[in-house]
Amino acid sequence: MIEAKITPHTPTTLREKKWESRSLAELIQHIIAAHHQYLREELPALETLLMQSSKGRSEPQTDSVAALIKIFRQFRRGMEEHMKREEAVLFPMIEKLESAHAAGLAPPRWPFGSIGRPIEMMEQEHDRARKELAEIRSLTKDYTRIPAMAAEQPSTLDKLKALDGDMEIHSRLEDEILFPRAIALERI
Repeated sequence: MIEAKITPHTPTTLREKKWESRSLAELIQHIIAAHHQYLREELPALETLLMQSSKGRSEPQTDSVAALIKIFRQFRRGMEEHMKREEAVLFPMIEKLESAHAAGLAPPRWPFGSIGRPIEMMEQEHDRARKELAEIRSLTKDYTRIPAMAAEQPSTLDKLKALDGDMEIHSRLEDEILFPRAIALERI
């Protein structure tokens, strides 16, 4: 059984649901509804908080906030593109694969070979996101403070920490359950 960080906004965690025994389509719908929707709402709100935090600061103070904003924007852009690719391309492919298997049909043929190829790209993007979150964690002293921020700091830190926790669950659901099961289905 997989253990993961629990976030307050996500009642369904890796520990609470036995995703290994649920359909891939159900898991995909959960990922979209719980994790992708959370990111669609939280990423713009967090960027707004960070931008507000940088206003009215002296130049030395804004350097650390500017570094945080830069890496956060990079993370946001990457995740928004990542989610689009998953929802438009990879997830429908996995659902087709599962449907073919359930109907006793041969796995669909993809123009690029195995479904493992796009999955590998998604896993690389998860690694990139983990590195960006590690940098955010470092810049915020493990979500304890943001240099040059005062009043906005606790709320912003709490939101960044929740984002990190959600991404841990989100990427593990995909990397450790969804993707290996899809690859295994293709090989049957």
